[in-house]
Amino acid sequence: MGTTDYNTLLEATNLNGEPALIEGSTLRAGSTLQPEHYDFVPGDLYPYYIVSDSAFLSRGPVSLTASWMVRTHAAASPIVEAEKEKYAFFTYFSVCFLDRPEATKAGGLGICTYGQEWTTSMASPRTITYATRIIDGVNQTRFNEKELPEYTRPSLVYAYDAAADTFTVELDGEQTMRVANVRRDYLGGASECWLGLSGGIGWRNDLVETLDPSNPEKYPATQTRTVGLTFDSMALPKLDPEISGISLYRYNDATKKYDIPVEKHDVLGAGEVVQVRCTVRNKSAAASADGFDEQYSMHLKLAHTTDNPTQGIAPFAEAGFPMEVVDKNGTVTSSVEEPGPETLSGKVGVPITLSGNDPVSVTYFARINQADGHAVKVSHELIEDTFQGSQFATAELIADQELKPAPPSMDPDDPDSGAGTAFHYTRLPIANENGWNRSPVAVTFYAGDFDELLVTASDGGALGTLADREAWRQTADTDGVTVSLQARSTAGALSKKGTEAIRIDTHVPALRWDASAGTLTADDSVPPSSGKAVAGVWKVYRVKADGRALDTDDVTKSPVVGASACSLSAGSVGGDRVAMSRAEGQAAWDFNLTDGVGATVQTVASPAPGFYVAEDAAGNVSSVVEVREADEPTTPGPDGPEGPGDQDPTGPGGQNPTNPPDSETPGPPTVIIKPDPGKPGDTSKPLPPTKVEEDPAGKLSHAVIEDDLTVGTAKAFPSAVDFTTLFSERYDVSSTLSDGALTYGPIRIFNADGQEVDAVDRTKPGDWVIEQRIVDSAGNSTTIRLSYHVREGVIDGWLGSGNASDGLGGTGGSSGGDGSAGAGAAAGEGRGRFASALRALPQTGGIFGSCPLHVLFALIMVLASAYGMMRLRQESLDCKERYREAVR
Repeated sequence: MGTTDYNTLLEATNLNGEPALIEGSTLRAGSTLQPEHYDFVPGDLYPYYIVSDSAFLSRGPVSLTASWMVRTHAAASPIVEAEKEKYAFFTYFSVCFLDRPEATKAGGLGICTYGQEWTTSMASPRTITYATRIIDGVNQTRFNEKELPEYTRPSLVYAYDAAADTFTVELDGEQTMRVANVRRDYLGGASECWLGLSGGIGWRNDLVETLDPSNPEKYPATQTRTVGLTFDSMALPKLDPEISGISLYRYNDATKKYDIPVEKHDVLGAGEVVQVRCTVRNKSAAASADGFDEQYSMHLKLAHTTDNPTQGIAPFAEAGFPMEVVDKNGTVTSSVEEPGPETLSGKVGVPITLSGNDPVSVTYFARINQADGHAVKVSHELIEDTFQGSQFATAELIADQELKPAPPSMDPDDPDSGAGTAFHYTRLPIANENGWNRSPVAVTFYAGDFDELLVTASDGGALGTLADREAWRQTADTDGVTVSLQARSTAGALSKKGTEAIRIDTHVPALRWDASAGTLTADDSVPPSSGKAVAGVWKVYRVKADGRALDTDDVTKSPVVGASACSLSAGSVGGDRVAMSRAEGQAAWDFNLTDGVGATVQTVASPAPGFYVAEDAAGNVSSVVEVREADEPTTPGPDGPEGPGDQDPTGPGGQNPTNPPDSETPGPPTVIIKPDPGKPGDTSKPLPPTKVEEDPAGKLSHAVIEDDLTVGTAKAFPSAVDFTTLFSERYDVSSTLSDGALTYGPIRIFNADGQEVDAVDRTKPGDWVIEQRIVDSAGNSTTIRLSYHVREGVIDGWLGSGNASDGLGGTGGSSGGDGSAGAGAAAGEGRGRFASALRALPQTGGIFGSCPLHVLFALIMVLASAYGMMRLRQESLDCKERYREAVR
């Protein structure tokens, strides 16, 4: 235990000149840096010398009944040859044990722990240590002198052993001084002293026979010099303090004492009076060895710590509630009948003395300062008086007063359920996985730990106070109300606050089959004045004719190529309406929800014949709707049962709604890359499909178009919303049918491993695939797959209004996957960047200069660049392959 703020431990005093400085852990005792740092010293003590020195005295007494050790480094400017020719010098640093703080009148012991002397008559400077007896501030005796080699920055260790009453000095690991019987011989048996540190520089010009005090500038040192001391550590080697047993006690009406221990899960009210107890002791076995008990003067106080910024208790001053310090025998050694509020919470704290390993108990009274059911924590700080070192201890005495809801499976009426203690309230029914209910919700309170439950609205308005087994109910539909719950006991104890978010939708969605359009439409809308909430459409799925779920063997689900079932629904047509096409054998469509809410209307195109229902996010299910095959004529036509001309309705002249008469030949939507506004003269470019699959049953075509885009690294994470903007600016998509209607599916993002993710990480190089599926009114589809490459050193962006905020890029050029201009590329940029850089080198002595090493270096750059681009191309191909495997 030791301080790091030496200004609080020591007070600086200038002796000759004004050199004294405490800066961090360094003391400056002597200096020639400024003329005011030194002065003439007349008289017999320092004849013909100019001196700069100062002293540093402990602000309080230092115990001599406790061992301590101080590790330092002394620092003195070395004596140079120019000074040896002209000057006489001395530098020193010393330690003093003083019997009183007035240094000029004190008696005691002075020890020169480090000193250097030089006169022109010496062969070389010498380093010395010695001890002196001080009587009335005057060094009366000099003894134990020892001469050592010259040092400029030796390590100095000062150690005092209280049991042996011995002070030792080590210089660079060698003991140079040992003074015994410090208390007995030099301080009259005192148990404490004032510790002084002093040092300085003195010099004179030996070539000047007389000293002229009126002109000190004639006698400056030949260089700027300092002497001082830097603290490395302060230690009390036989002190290992411990604060333990921090506990609370409640009042016992039977004994009229505070003797009921407070358990961690007890419920206490704010302001309730408790007694606080804690024990302090020195754990070090060396503190009580060789028949000597080390003694440490200390103070105990409350403290705010990192894990306890606010105390859970508030000590108070009141008659009849004393603060006491009790020794190991139960004897009260200190008592304050009416402790002031600052006694424990102030700067000083409660004084205690630790002797050997004997424990000391401290008791005081306080009120619970708990807020909103949070845990009661108490932190104490133990401060050692000599060197001001600190020890902290924090204890959680009462746990958080949790407001506990009942588990979903709990029956609160079961006598063994633990109602009131194991849980405090129920919320029934439990919300579904989307956070909705489709019937009224009741919150019921169960008394036990607490006596009542306060229910307030999210805006703080009071909704009610519940007694045991009373309930608060939300019966009307709501798209979201959050209530705050807090339990309270009659004694004033509060639980932590809890919240319950309630959404209720009792409206059943409608499901309609439009045979002419071949669509199922789920509609969850309500009139504005209905008072009903709208959870939104969540699912459309096949059922049996009576509404029961299909057996697993009834329908075989085929995998959807390129998208998961849940993601087939995203995108919008006409605001809220979303149209989804049928995959062969598909029996269910799950629609995306945002914060538990779905779109008001969802449409499924060309479902297979069967029975269907719609379900909203709250779990309300529509009536069963039947989907049939197109009805055949029941009355034969004049030319036979197939109608005029005996035509096949699915043939070229038939009435198949997917291919109406005289319509265009159906095909997948076409895609064109728009001109890049950043490139004057750039023209639009069609993107031919890389794959087209035909659906013979529905006479539909499904195409896949692949595109490449390379951008530079940036501090951005573009998401599906950002890529929706990019796709709308980059691609022009057209239907091959005359109605021109298109339905845009969701933007989906895949990483290099083929896993679907929420956003692209543009902070580092990588490869991604961005996909969107577009469907025309007949069910033909085109899927755009953009290979999106992030690379170091590539100019950001592509076209249009792209900017730094959307994370896609700004207006610069970027390259297509093949380096051509065909896929949003700056033509040839990928191949030409490094050649352009070489052509831009300074033309001094030829393109590479006159040195052949420059040519070799440039060739190495070209080869390295080519290798790197091949690697990036391979990584891109690997990314595409992993993506195909993931969605295959």
